[in-house]
Amino acid sequence: MPAEMVKAESPSTALSFKKLYDSAVDLYMNSKYLESVKTLESIKPYQAQNPGWYYYYALNLLQLKRTAEAIDNFNLFIKSAEVKNTAKAHYYLGTLYFNNGEYERALIHFELAQGLST
Repeated sequence: MPAEMVKAESPSTALSFKKLYDSAVDLYMNSKYLESVKTLESIKPYQAQNPGWYYYYALNLLQLKRTAEAIDNFNLFIKSAEVKNTAKAHYYLGTLYFNNGEYERALIHFELAQGLST
């Protein structure tokens, strides 16, 4: 097979991704941020299946005080998700930029979050 061709994922790979992704979300919801990050990192090669991977990875990083990485991943989520699903990510970015003293950037994201929420 030529190197340019990508092997189709098997149904078991997709099922494994979903199971691990759901587990990572549950870990996040139960405030087990480090465990959630480790689970998400284990499925990173397959994250293109679900842009939400970036969102939950960013939320975990935010809780772990890894703000620069959280900002990067919220931005990746915004670029890969449907616009209508990005309001909360813009809100979090606005908060992060505000806390960093980047008020103009914060305002942009707060306004985007508000516009997408209405």
